[in-house]
Amino acid sequence: MGLVACCSFAGLADSPDEQWIHDQYFAGNLDTLRSIVDSIPEQSAAGQFLRGIFDRDGESAKFYFDRSLVLYSGSLFEASALERLWQHHWTVGDTGNARKYLKFLNQRHPKLSKIGYTPIFDNFGDLKELSANKSTTINWKKIKQEYWTIQLGAFSKRNGALWVANKARAWGQVNLIDKKIKGKTLTVVQLGRFSRRTDASDLESRIRTETDLKGRVVLVKP
Repeated sequence: MGLVACCSFAGLADSPDEQWIHDQYFAGNLDTLRSIVDSIPEQSAAGQFLRGIFDRDGESAKFYFDRSLVLYSGSLFEASALERLWQHHWTVGDTGNARKYLKFLNQRHPKLSKIGYTPIFDNFGDLKELSANKSTTINWKKIKQEYWTIQLGAFSKRNGALWVANKARAWGQVNLIDKKIKGKTLTVVQLGRFSRRTDASDLESRIRTETDLKGRVVLVKP
């Protein structure tokens, strides 16, 4: 599209291309990006990454970064998403996942990791602030709003549910719910929470294509 770096997006008819967005992010022009984020399609690498950057809830931001990696592997934002994820996990005390994402960063982007991604674990900026502020964590049980999710099965044996949950975590936030159905307690595995059915369906289709997991999109009401 031939866009050049600028401080305003006013007057442009189409969404900016991802190279322009990437350049603005690394130039530190976050105010410019914040003003146009709603014009960037959510179902894109840039859309997922920027929504993670500007989401004021740490866990929700992590979900966007994870989705940007899963749905748009190899994008211009992959290295930055991996950086954000290892920082997030480290700040909440999950050192195992922190080191996992840092390892992925070093493996997939060795040149960048050598010059720009040296771990400084006491310098996390907004992610440290978000993770320390427990009041920003979403408690879905208290939210009186329906949402869509991908249901990956209901299991009479919890080990079966845990096995599926562990495989599904690569695709987003997993929720295990114990329900009584016809007198039996079953563990239901659900993946993700979406405001739009199409978003859940798109991810479910990709999971079905790339793994042996089989799910269905269901509406969860408060």
